[in-house]
Amino acid sequence: MDESTPPENPQGEPATPQPGLTPQGQQQPGFPQQPDFTPQPSFMPQAGFPQPGVAQQPGFPVQQPQGGFLGGYPGMMNEAQSVSAPLRRPVTVVASFWLWVLAVLAWPLGALARDLAEQGDQFGDSGVRVGVLLQVFLLSCVALGFLWAAFLLLSGNWGGRLALCGGAVLGLIVTVENLVDGVDLSPTAITVLVLRLVLPLAAATLSFLPPVKPYFAANTP
Repeated sequence: MDESTPPENPQGEPATPQPGLTPQGQQQPGFPQQPDFTPQPSFMPQAGFPQPGVAQQPGFPVQQPQGGFLGGYPGMMNEAQSVSAPLRRPVTVVASFWLWVLAVLAWPLGALARDLAEQGDQFGDSGVRVGVLLQVFLLSCVALGFLWAAFLLLSGNWGGRLALCGGAVLGLIVTVENLVDGVDLSPTAITVLVLRLVLPLAAATLSFLPPVKPYFAANTP
């Protein structure tokens, strides 16, 4: 074979010499020496996911699922975290509710007991009877409004607590005026007046104690 004819490849086609090389693959003079070429892998292993046949690169720890999430995906909370326990009603709120109920009932029932004790002999008179029953009816209507406020307080509504305290202030003013003027000083009347003074103060004190603050704060819209 002539040396000037380029060699053929196995398919029968003549091989195309690379620039700077002779057909025999020797370096031609005048061309710089080509450095050795080492093939690089076409991909790199991803951090935390080892690939078969490729050594794990140091410095890339395997990522673990974050605590509090299912499968490592944020926003997927478990059932124990998504459901919060309901806030229990404090004992002081229950005690305050019953004291408010007694304080409210002390007005219509106390008025009826006082009038029966003082005007028992005259209760047969139609005029006296109508006056007593009318007074009890009016006080009962007012008491119904404050009983509704007491149930609001029991459910944690701060508006009901405010209404009860406002009504207690007005009731205390009326009671103190009766004591100062010397009106209704019979034993039954004194007992009624004492109940009207003590019960609202005790109920209001219990409704503003520190243990009840989180309960009212949690039920405030």
